[in-house]
Amino acid sequence: MVAGFADFARAGAPHPRELPELAATVGARGCLLDTAVKDGRGLFHWLDDEALATFVAACRARGLLSALAGSLRAEDVTRLAPIGPDLVGVRGAACVGDRVGGRVDEERVRALVRAARQSHERVLPA
Repeated sequence: MVAGFADFARAGAPHPRELPELAATVGARGCLLDTAVKDGRGLFHWLDDEALATFVAACRARGLLSALAGSLRAEDVTRLAPIGPDLVGVRGAACVGDRVGGRVDEERVRALVRAARQSHERVLPA
């Protein structure tokens, strides 16, 4: 998996639009787009829905898995559903406490499951 950052400029990293080609070139199986600096500004602060959909489509066009993360919240799961990433990283949305000593919280996980189910119902017709 090739990892890159939505806040690429401040991380000194490649632009997200370059990642799928880079991943394909090195033989990776997918691309993860996260945030480098953990300051509360999440994925959607740095990239809009269209840019994320373009990233996911570029991964898919190259036969790569796409993964999105970066200070995502339960309500962001609904927003991500139509974008269609293969994987979504939600450590902060599932845990209480700090990044090192935090623990998975049952109610937060339940909220994520509810959001995922609601998103699934909206995106996929019955």
